[in-house]
Amino acid sequence: MGQEPTFIRWMVSHQELAGWAAAIFTGLAVGWAIFHEGVRAFITAPRLKIIFKIDKSQIRKTTTGGDKARNFLFKVKNIGLRSARNVRVFIENVKIIPLYPPDPNRDIWYHPTQLHWSGTLDYPAVDIPARTAFFLDFIIALVEEIDDMDNVWENYRARYFAFWVDAQKGRGLINDFYSRATYIVNLYLTADNAKAKKYTVEFCFDLEGIIRDIKIFKRWKYHIYKAYMRQPKKSNS
Repeated sequence: MGQEPTFIRWMVSHQELAGWAAAIFTGLAVGWAIFHEGVRAFITAPRLKIIFKIDKSQIRKTTTGGDKARNFLFKVKNIGLRSARNVRVFIENVKIIPLYPPDPNRDIWYHPTQLHWSGTLDYPAVDIPARTAFFLDFIIALVEEIDDMDNVWENYRARYFAFWVDAQKGRGLINDFYSRATYIVNLYLTADNAKAKKYTVEFCFDLEGIIRDIKIFKRWKYHIYKAYMRQPKKSNS
């Protein structure tokens, strides 16, 4: 019978050390598999963002109860590589800064109150496939037309507006807002398999009854923006 190979003889004589080595290699293999899967999941994860542009896709003429209206919509876009599941957007609070100086500011907090996905019944969550977007109803404004121009941004005067939420009595936001003011709205965007995000929306309901200057910020960027806006303007002299 031939002599056993040197490696086998070493393994037999160092069984405890060989066991440790096998355990280490197994642990490294498992760790690499977990790390690789984690990196892959991170790279392909859904990534959601809220977008608003001044165009006909996001400011639409409509009617409600026979009255003319403007519907202001946001887009929630999934820029990731996998579908986002059970996506919802909630209003957390509304701060009202009146344009009439004697009127006091109001900062109104609510239980998170869900906004409505355009084209859906009731207030469901939605799935948003990768590289697509879903329209989110934000504001409905009851209006009077002032001319026949094809500019949905300027050719109306709103009497009041409401947020697109489930606002039954005792369940959320005030139904209608009449105050000519700057409105600051905090939103919470969430999904089962995507990172939750907080946004701040600022817009003005001006003295002419036009909803203007809708701006959307990630919450921390909004604080930077407001700090910048409070900076004293440099003189040109």
